[in-house]
Amino acid sequence: MLTFKTQFPIASSTELSEFLGCCRTWIIKSPHTNLASEISDGVKEGKFGDEHESAIFGFYESDTSSSAGVRYEKTDRDEVRWVTDVIGHKTESSFWVSVQLSVDSELPVERLEQGKRPYIVKLMMEKFSGGYDGSLLVTDRPVFLQATDADLAEDIICADTGSVMPVVYVSRNHAEQLILEPNQLAKWLSGMAHVVVEPSRRFSSEIMRQVYGENVYGGAVAIYWPDGIGKWIYLPSKWNSPNALQTAIAKKIRLSLLYQRLRRECTWSYLQEMMSRQKLETLRASGSQDIDEYIAHFDKEVAAKDEEIQRLESELVRARYSKRE
Repeated sequence: MLTFKTQFPIASSTELSEFLGCCRTWIIKSPHTNLASEISDGVKEGKFGDEHESAIFGFYESDTSSSAGVRYEKTDRDEVRWVTDVIGHKTESSFWVSVQLSVDSELPVERLEQGKRPYIVKLMMEKFSGGYDGSLLVTDRPVFLQATDADLAEDIICADTGSVMPVVYVSRNHAEQLILEPNQLAKWLSGMAHVVVEPSRRFSSEIMRQVYGENVYGGAVAIYWPDGIGKWIYLPSKWNSPNALQTAIAKKIRLSLLYQRLRRECTWSYLQEMMSRQKLETLRASGSQDIDEYIAHFDKEVAAKDEEIQRLESELVRARYSKRE
């Protein structure tokens, strides 16, 4: 069962070796891992661990793009298996990262927990500079609009920023105050959504006509989804504390991102498929006659395609369920 999914850009100047080093740090610094001494510095590819805990690193590089990532699996005391995929895809102009967390159990259980947001998301936001998601810079801090940023606010509200991540837009009430703590919310939603704060109550009135009344005002908060698929509004009168409101927004973002389709290049199956294909090409170029090795790489490529089919079928089921809801 998929319980967490997000994708976000980091600075295109980031090297794949730095990305993989961050993934390694995330695993070996965990107080719950037994792999601290197994995964060597500078790792690019290989499997470490056993059936109870394992980390599989992968790396692929071509003339136009490169991909790398890790699949980390751990089975807890209740025989519940947690699988985290962290994949990065780099081109000359962009570097997109995806993080997915899944949980399943071979034994009957009453309920599977969602688990916390993978710490690797926070770690990457702290370690690497954010990239541009359309016209919005990805960061773990809120964007405080200025009085001259009416065009940017209009683009956000009308879904013209070209972004993939949703935007949480925070308006000011008649006393020019905010009903939540934007710095804390931006930390909670880092790598998942942008947090934007308007400069004044007057600003709401000035942009209202340009956005056809779609902006929130008077202290309300809205989540604006990319591609203009709608918004979700939180009115200040319905929340008795900033923490409760922030928790509700974070939960809504996390749940909604489960239905977002990942970039194909940012999936574990794509990475495995590209690695197998590259190794097959290397074998052909070398003139190798080792049939077993050919079969092994073909099997890996087929397995990667099967996993991609399963992933797409799962996304279709979630989309149908979301439509019914």
